This record gives sequence, C-alpha cells and structure tokens, in this order.
Amino acid sequence: MKENVRVVVLGKNHSTPLGVIRSLGVNGYTLDVFYVAKTENESHVLKGSKYVSKVMEIVGRYDEDIVNMLMKEYESATETLVLFPTDDYTSSLIDRNRDVLSTRFLMPYIVGNKQGAITHFMDKSVQSALAHQFDLPTAPEWLISLDGEIVIPEELPYPCF
Repeated sequence: MKENVRVVVLGKNHSTPLGVIRSLGVNGYTLDVFYVAKTENESHVLKGSKYVSKVMEIVGRYDEDIVNMLMKEYESATETLVLFPTDDYTSSLIDRNRDVLSTRFLMPYIVGNKQGAITHFMDKSVQSALAHQFDLPTAPEWLISLDGEIVIPEELPYPCF
C-alpha cells in the first residue's frame, strides 16, 4: 500500500469510478468511495471491489451536505487525503467548494486561478469562445434557455449534439 495516502473517489455512476478504483487499487492506494446516488443502495456495485476500504453514499445532489459529510468524515484523518472526481458533477462540486475542501484534501485545480475556475472552463460557450480566439474551427452552436418556455430555433439542424 502507498503509505500515508488515502484517495477518496467521488462519483455518481458505476463505470468510471470502478475503472479509477481498479487503476488506483492495483497501484497500491488505499481507497474510499463517496457515491452520489439517485436512490438508496446504488453504491452496492462499488462495495464489491476488493480495492475499496469504505463506501459512503448520499442520496441527492445536495452540495452543502456532501461537502459537510466529507469534512466531518475525515476531520481526524492523519494521512494525506486526495479527492478524485470521476464525472462533471463531482469535478464541479469540489471545484466550487475548493476554499473549504482544500483545507483538508488535495484535489484537481487550475494553477493561478481561484475556486470555480474548473467549472468556468467546463462551460461549452466559454470553450467555444476560446477556440474562436485561436481560430480553431468549431461546430455551430445554439444556446437554448431552459428557464420558462423552451423555444427551439427553427434553423437548428438535426441530428445535433
């Protein structure tokens, strides 16, 4: 085992966390899983991994509850703690709460930027604007608001992504 390091894998589905768990476990890391579920006991698949020490599950995407649960669970930990997100939601969650979580955990971040920087660059319209600044070709895009009545432009081609 990698001494004095505990990795907390965060996820909301099974496939990606299982791949990460296996990769880190084979390489000797101590692993816990924090699973964001839609319904109770969804994390049972992850509990079956021989590499997992502990699985914590929370039902629902309640950011404040998740952050509080992580901080409380590891408040007396003595080893180095690493948060390893496995999807957009958990990546954005820890990024948006970096100021609090970084007091206890190592985690991904953008050097020289503040809390929320990763989430900012995850925005497809931000990515598109950056691509245009550097003359990189991009697919046409349409922004459709989901607030109120949803209006889909007639010129929107199908199929679309």
